[in-house]
Formats: sequence, structure tokens, C-alpha cells
Amino acid sequence: MYEKIIDFLKKISSHEGIKIYSENLFFISLEKTVRIVIGFFVGIYVARALTPQYYGLFNYILSFVTVFSILSLPFLNNIAIREMAKSENNCGKILGVLRSIKLSGAAIMIAAIIGSTYLITMDNSTRYLIWLLSIGAFFAGSEYYSSYFVFKRQNKIISLVSLGLFLVVSLFRIYFAYQKFPLRDFIILETFFLLGMVLGLKIIFVKQTNFQLTSDADERKKFLNVAKVLFLAEIFSAIYTKADILILKELVSNHDLGLFTAAVRIIESCSFISIAFGNTFYPSIANSKNVSENLYLYRLKLYIGVVFYINLLCTIALIIFAPLLAKLFGSNYSGVSELIMLYSLKLPFFGVAVPFGQHLYLENRIKYLSLSAFVSMILMISGIIIFTEYFGIRGAALCGVAVQIPVLFLLPWLCGKKELSKIVFTAIIFFPKEIYHKIKTL
Repeated sequence: MYEKIIDFLKKISSHEGIKIYSENLFFISLEKTVRIVIGFFVGIYVARALTPQYYGLFNYILSFVTVFSILSLPFLNNIAIREMAKSENNCGKILGVLRSIKLSGAAIMIAAIIGSTYLITMDNSTRYLIWLLSIGAFFAGSEYYSSYFVFKRQNKIISLVSLGLFLVVSLFRIYFAYQKFPLRDFIILETFFLLGMVLGLKIIFVKQTNFQLTSDADERKKFLNVAKVLFLAEIFSAIYTKADILILKELVSNHDLGLFTAAVRIIESCSFISIAFGNTFYPSIANSKNVSENLYLYRLKLYIGVVFYINLLCTIALIIFAPLLAKLFGSNYSGVSELIMLYSLKLPFFGVAVPFGQHLYLENRIKYLSLSAFVSMILMISGIIIFTEYFGIRGAALCGVAVQIPVLFLLPWLCGKKELSKIVFTAIIFFPKEIYHKIKTL
């Protein structure tokens, strides 16, 4: 059996498609792994230094700006990659259009952030910190260089720039935490990270390319038509992702918000697996659709199965080690262990949601994608309010998994899209059987 497993792994590693994407996966995984390991300990150290009260406010400010960042239309980067793949000679024109649209979107984002801080009740110090972070978000929102590097399969450039900057910023975080610097200085660091990322990519982009960026009315219209179709789905998803922290700020004390966000950050550190797999392997999976529908569905099910069971293992590990993680946060974070256990239950279903959304996009089911994002958002908002009312922040931690299950399995049946829930359900059962069969038949 052992020799069969080794032979199976050798066959996988020699596969041409695997070789093409393995380098990108290596650098993405390297960056994410280093960021998780170092960010994990640095994050806990920062959390201890800020105390739950200010750590919760810190994450509230990050979440607030993140929701509005969708106005800079970051999803258009993927459209640009697709268009450059169709016509590499038009890279200058495509990137020129992308730049002009994202600059406009980033300007709208800044105006929306400033306006909303006056509409929502908050103290002036929180308002000013949000404005400060929005400066970095503006430059990050107008960034278009990464789409070129992804198109050229140079994801490692993005990963290395991000990793180098992250290590520098982490050293400052440790120093700031050791010296008990105020929250303002940590927000300045986040702003610096966003600015540095854009500047680093721009320097490399300018050195690598020599084409002139131009804007074309027809190309711009094409991009805006795509943005119009996808915008609702993206804004609903953005609100759904950060709704728990934003709403809890109004429902619980800053101390409890700090406990909740501490658990959230631990779980989010594990969610990169689904995203890394998707960014690296899904283009190859999507291309198999040109060969046959059956081959595409076969690979899609494998993909869903992989991310589900890897995330399930992460959930089990988090449940086992949650008490140890809670001790690292210190006595101020009493109760965070249970929140980590409860919130980690959403990980396997989050893993499934990533390929599920990619499949809907590929199949051009944008209306259903928007509907599922809208339902997720409504369920999350109402669930946070109701669950928190009856169960406190523990209820809020459970809300994540309570939302994912009906959206993935029940909503397709209610909308007459039974095949969608069938794909997800059969993939979860199919994967272990397929792996066992592959090893057995070697």
C-alpha cells in the first residue's frame, strides 16, 4: 500500500498541468505560511498589548474600510486577466482602461467612507482613524499591476513583495506592542503596508514593461458592463464577510468585540488554503471545460472535496488546541477558547463556498450568484442580531456556520437549481471514495 501511495504521488508530480502551476502555488503557499506563522504570534502579541477593548476597535476600523473598498471594483482585475489572455497585444489598452476605472472607483470609495462616518454614530478619534486608513485603501484600490503579473504567471512577484513588506511591518508591530504604542500608530502601520505594496509592485512593473497605457472607449464600456453585472454580488459578499464585526460593535461592549475579533483572526489565518487552491488551480480546472463537461465536473468535485476536507482537518485541530491558543492571548481574553471552537465550525463550508462561487461565475449564473450573496448577507445580519440577543457573542460565533449551510444546500432547491446543491453534496462524498479508488487501482 505504501509503494502504491508513493507511485500515485509521483504520477501527480509528473503531470504537466501540475508542473505549470506548482511554482506559483509554492510561492503563494510560502508567503501565506510565513504570514500565518509569524502573523499568528505577532497578532497575539499585538492583541495582548492593545487589550480586548482596543483590539476590537482596531478590527472594527479595518472591517469598516474593507467593506467600502469594494467600490474600487477590485474584481475587475480578474476581468483584465481574462481579456489579456485573449489578446496579449492589447495589454497596454486593457491595463490603461483598468487604471482609469479603478482610480475613479477609489475616489468614490474615499467619498463614501468619509460620508458614512458622519452618518454612523462614532467618536471623533475613531472617525479620524478610519480616514487615515482610507488613504492606504485608496492607493490599494487603484492598484492594477497585480493583474499583469498574474496574467504572466508571475504570482511569485506579488507574493515576494507582500512577504518582504509584511516582515518589515511585523517588526514594527512587535516594537509598537512592546512599547505600548497607542492604537493610532498601529493604524499608521496598516496604511504604510498598503502604500508600500502598491509602490513595490509599481517599481517592478515599470522595470518589466515598456508599453504605453492607453484608454479605449469600447474597452471601457466592456469593463463597466461587467462591473454593473457583478457589482451587487460583490457588495453583498463584502457586507456579509464583515457584517458580524460591524454589527457587533453596536450590540456588545468593546471588550466582547475584542474577544470575538481575536477568534475571527485565528480562523481567518486558516482560510487561505481555499483561496490559494482556487487562485492556482481553478484556471486549469476551468480550461478542462473546453475538453468535456464531464471532465470539468470531475475536476470540480475533486477541488471541492480537497478544500472541504483540508478545512475540516483545520477545524479539528483548532478545536483541540483552542485552550492552548486562549492561554497565549492572556488573562484579559478569558472566554476566547470557546469562541475559537464555535467559529471554526464554518471553515469547511467556507472552503466549499469558494469553488462554488467560481463555478457560478464560470457558468455565467451571475443573477444566482447575486441572489446567494444577498441571501447570505441578510441571513448574516439578521442572524447576528438574533443570535447575539439570546446567546451573546457565542451566538455570533455560531452564526457563520448557521448561514453557510442553508445557502449551499437549501437555497439551490428553493430556486429550482437542484444540480448546484447536488454538486456540492456529491463532491463531499465523492472525494474520499475517489482517492481510495485511485490508490487501490495503482
